[in-house]
Order: sequence, then C-alpha cells, then structure tokens
Amino acid sequence: MLSLIVAFGAIAHATIYSSDLTDGVVWNVDYTSEHEVHFVEVDLSAPGLYLRVSREDEAPMTTSAFAELSDSIVTINGDWVDTDYSRPLGLSVGDGWQWTDSHDWDGSINPPGDWSFLACRASKECFFDDENSYQEWDWVWQNVVGGNGDRLIVDGELRTPVWDSNQRPRSGVCLDTTGTLMILVVAEGDEAGENGIGSWLEGTDYTFDGFTPSEFAAYMYDLGCWNAMSFDGGGSSDLALNGARVNDRSPS
Repeated sequence: MLSLIVAFGAIAHATIYSSDLTDGVVWNVDYTSEHEVHFVEVDLSAPGLYLRVSREDEAPMTTSAFAELSDSIVTINGDWVDTDYSRPLGLSVGDGWQWTDSHDWDGSINPPGDWSFLACRASKECFFDDENSYQEWDWVWQNVVGGNGDRLIVDGELRTPVWDSNQRPRSGVCLDTTGTLMILVVAEGDEAGENGIGSWLEGTDYTFDGFTPSEFAAYMYDLGCWNAMSFDGGGSSDLALNGARVNDRSPS
C-alpha cells in the first residue's frame, strides 16, 4: 500500500465532486453513466507531506487497516501479491526498510526487468524505473512500491497495455511532466453501492463498467499524466480517505 500523510491540483475533466482533504490534497470523483473514478491530486512540493509504503512487519494488511495504522489522509492499494497474499511481487521498500528478498521483478512469473516500480526519496522526489531494466534498491529510495511492467504511459507516450482485456476495477499512480504532481486513481467496476457515488445521487445505486488496461491508460493520459503505472486491480483496487474506504470493490 502507498499511504500519503498529507498534500493540490486541478485538472479539467468531467468531475462532479471535488473536495480539499487538506492543503495540497484534492479528492475528485469523475462520474458518467458508465464510469465512476476517484482520483486524488497530491502536490509533492506542499510542506508537511509524507509518503509511506507499508513495511514487511505490517503484512498482510488491508488498505483500510493500513490507513488506520498510519493515520494517513490518503491510502491506495499497491503491487500484486504472491499466492498467499502476504508478499508483493516486485521491489518493495517501506520507510527505508526493504522487504526481504524483494527485487525489481517477481523472480518466477516475469523475467528480470519485466516489472516496474515507483521510488521516492525522503525529499519527495519520485520517479518510475526505466522500462525493461533491472535495478537494485538504492538506499536513498525511502519508499518503493511495485507495479505492472507493462506501463500505461511513458514520458508522455500513451501505451496500449494488454495483460488482460476485461473491464474491471483498476488502480494506479502517475506523475505529471514536472514530477511534482502525483495522481492516485481508482476506477470502480460492477455495482457502486454503499460508498459509491451512486448512493450519493438521490440514494440510487448504479452499475459501472470498469476499464480494460488500455482504457485505463487512456483515462490517465487525459488526466495529464506524463508517466503512469498500474497497481493490482480487480477486487484489490482500494482507496481509503482519512481511514475510510470510499470505493466499492468488485467481488472478483
């Protein structure tokens, strides 16, 4: 999980709901008849902002549980995990502590370099690793979270990832061209009920389509993302604000 303990932005889109969570952190809900997407804009240059990835000694833990533990304002799910749901597939570093034997690839399903990660220094300078490259952890990377190596956007170039072709809930992270605006995105899929925007509109529940990987990439491109990476999606897609989950996950 990636947790943000405090932080701006305003992107032109079909947003119907927007809320300042604190100075520098804006939660947006983009709603149409087909999609509901939550995206949180974070100004990494805002003073007092702290980034945090979950540590090995905190696993396994749900996004909401980690949000409560870290007392964070924004928490999103992260990398894919192994078969017992206890370890991320890619390189993972939380608060300066590298997960035991975690690397820039999962060591079994994918060959070296075929996984990706987002790394952030204590100074909040963040970057995505180069495509198709293997990088050992550098101790100055205070927090590192892994993601799919089939990147969504690379240096402003929209990609067409094809690791699956289903419309499902999705989650991901991106940086703008300056590297100072981080956007965390969770797209709903299937029914959005108790916590979804559907329940905020005259008490009516709606059913929303999810995104294919390529559709999700195009959506993040439209948000102004310069580099973007997908986190684990489907039933793993999760976003918590001030400790409370705001999206309704698909049961798949």
